[in-house]
Amino acid sequence: MPRKNLIKPIDEATAYLWKTEVIDSLNVLGGIPVAQPMEDDLRSRLKAHAKLKGHFLLEPDMKHSEASYLRSGIVKLFVLDKRGRVQNMHVWVPGEIIVLFKYFKKRLLNTRYYLSVIANAEMVSISIDSMDFIYATYPAHAYMLTTEVLAEKSDKRMKLLEIVGSLDKEARPAMFDELFPELRNKLNNGERIALLGIGESTLGRSNR
Repeated sequence: MPRKNLIKPIDEATAYLWKTEVIDSLNVLGGIPVAQPMEDDLRSRLKAHAKLKGHFLLEPDMKHSEASYLRSGIVKLFVLDKRGRVQNMHVWVPGEIIVLFKYFKKRLLNTRYYLSVIANAEMVSISIDSMDFIYATYPAHAYMLTTEVLAEKSDKRMKLLEIVGSLDKEARPAMFDELFPELRNKLNNGERIALLGIGESTLGRSNR
């Protein structure tokens, strides 16, 4: 699969606003404000950037070296089966943090996963080197926030498993729209088919 590197530059004023949005989101997520020293250290290490549709944040033989707050756009996680067909595994929407934590924290070489931008995305990222500094300097608050981020992802993953576990395949699209209204009309038919584990004909019947 050819790699696309579609990056749009961000000016300093816009970057500052986006970083502030991340801090505000972390304050809500953690339930308590990020202390000023931690906020300053975080802000100085965050990187604002925009990626166009088709950009790959992660591919096999790469290390997952950045975690990213998604402020707009959609990013999906997928693998390729033995026939080269896409199998979607997860989808991130605005307000969520994109991270495969084990690969990120342990600096593991990725051998099978793809992270692909499927709708033009604005994001704010932090490297594992910078995050290690935050963990070492503010361990209690940093690990508490990490727990909340992973809990949100786990809840979403459980919803997806509930959907693909349904024996009534024709019901899966309606279940998906009910459990993930924020994704309604944002995924194309091919992406819905791959994510829900159904065929094109099943999707067609469910839309009648």
